[in-house]
Amino acid sequence: RASVGAAVAALRAAGAGNDWAGALALAAAATLPESTNRIVILTDGAFTFPAQLESLALPATVEWRLVGSPLPNQAVVTLAARPGPSGAVQVFARLANFADVPENRTLTLLADGVVQDEFPLPLAASQVLAQAWTLPPGAATVEVRLGGTDALPADDRAALGVAGALPVDVLLVSDAPAVVQRALEALPGLRVQTISPAAYDPFVRHALTVFYQWLPEAWPRGGVLVIEPPAGSALLPVLGRATVGALPHVVDDPLLADVDLAPLTFRDGLGLDPGEAWTPALLDANGLGLIWRGAAPGARLVAFTFDLEASNLTRRAAFPILMANAVAALLPAQLPPSLAPGDGLALPAPELFPVLSLTLPDGTVRTFGADRPAAFADTFAPGLYLLRGQDPAGEAWQSGVGVNAGAPEESELRASAQPTFAAFHVAVDPFGRTASAIDLWPWLVAALVVVLLIEAWVAWH
Repeated sequence: RASVGAAVAALRAAGAGNDWAGALALAAAATLPESTNRIVILTDGAFTFPAQLESLALPATVEWRLVGSPLPNQAVVTLAARPGPSGAVQVFARLANFADVPENRTLTLLADGVVQDEFPLPLAASQVLAQAWTLPPGAATVEVRLGGTDALPADDRAALGVAGALPVDVLLVSDAPAVVQRALEALPGLRVQTISPAAYDPFVRHALTVFYQWLPEAWPRGGVLVIEPPAGSALLPVLGRATVGALPHVVDDPLLADVDLAPLTFRDGLGLDPGEAWTPALLDANGLGLIWRGAAPGARLVAFTFDLEASNLTRRAAFPILMANAVAALLPAQLPPSLAPGDGLALPAPELFPVLSLTLPDGTVRTFGADRPAAFADTFAPGLYLLRGQDPAGEAWQSGVGVNAGAPEESELRASAQPTFAAFHVAVDPFGRTASAIDLWPWLVAALVVVLLIEAWVAWH
């Protein structure tokens, strides 16, 4: 009993909503056929029971127990932000008063930890109020706070990282950039600059560099996409041209995710002598590599080794999808703007940022090295989680993720009436067991008869 109590005490509230079907299925599976079974549901009563489950037959009786009493509460139930066409960040919040009386709270808006707006916020009884702001370009994190106290402080704040708040700097180097430039400019969040090979400066740092039909003497740092590498380069030796054979139907590589290969035709592919730094992501039936991924000191590499203009790829929907996959593979992973409490926060790989720090909402800093886990699991405290790293080239990187507990179904603490569902009844379960009570009276009567017979036999003798 003590160990069960300790396990329950260690539970942490996570997520939002409920899983009635899963919970009842687990409870039904735990019943014992030789016992009178009872399922006890502990609840605050503030929920909507799924109508499709009201006629559910369970191998046990069901008992509802209300826990706690109705409490007033105010919460930030929605927070969203996105950059507009001009770069300004549009912020939207929804505040709710789950109380039968008006409440006055203070609303504060922060961007990148700096207060941008603060004012008294009167909330009428049972009111949901929307609020919107426009922030200058460049805000990477946003946070909204309700000042004051209530029954559930966890939902009095919400935070998020602004996806696409800072455009990614992309350099395209080519003498004939048009077809590749159009594909790059169609991808959101990229700021594309196009130059000729003669104007290329290897000492200028870019988040992503794209070389089309040309290569420099050394790989730049950061992400590098090579399209149709030229012959004679020591960086990626091209052995010659070969006719492309049949393509596979399915390729299990993120670079080809959602890319339909069936309608694609490639006339010429470029045979390579790639060395150990490169691995193929797409091979034709003859073993000719068409798409490769590789690595160099301080650089992440992807190469398309086929004649782009001779293929029909640029006229198919697969082209922008393939370009988007390649860009995603070469740039640091985009974090989600927000998470629910308890959701794992994916950490960038050590190859991207050898040293990584995570600042928790309470100011605690966690540092991760090369042996870091794939995700940080202790995200139960609501607030802003800030990630900071430095790539192998020495470039600093920062991003934020909000962990938000506010949700209409969780922040409403006014209990509804205790649910009673007459449709719940004891039935034979799917495994053929029955949870009906065992009738002991026939056995008791039989035992009594046996006892009487024994006593009579003794008396007669």
